Amino acid sequence: MGTPVSDGARLTCSSGVGEATLVVCKRGVSHGSDGSLATLEDCVPLVNIPPFRSCMAATNPHPSNPSGQKPCTPRFAAQWSDEVDGISLQGKKLVEQRATLMCDYAGTVRIKDSGQQDVSIRDDLLRNPVALSST
Repeated sequence: MGTPVSDGARLTCSSGVGEATLVVCKRGVSHGSDGSLATLEDCVPLVNIPPFRSCMAATNPHPSNPSGQKPCTPRFAAQWSDEVDGISLQGKKLVEQRATLMCDYAGTVRIKDSGQQDVSIRDDLLRNPVALSST
């Protein structure tokens, strides 16, 4: 079973400079004190994925600043690539740590750190897929 990703996960981009932090919209369900778990839909630019410090992608149409760097304005045509098998959160699939997100400017966003502290799943949950729900 893969590692779910949570609010505060650290992100990198193959065309970006620096790191960004994933922002997960609160759904009333948390994995602990640190925040909500990310779903495949948590890929909205400037809402869930903040800009990186700058962008080095040749396909980025924005003009360069005097130092030759272009501003990062992430754009995504699709959702996160990988999900945690057999578990959903309020009917939505969870993002798995190995997931990537392809930027329209040819960068690949990867999860450097899932934001998880401790994760434990009972064996009986692994045998029978379940849907997590808020209470």
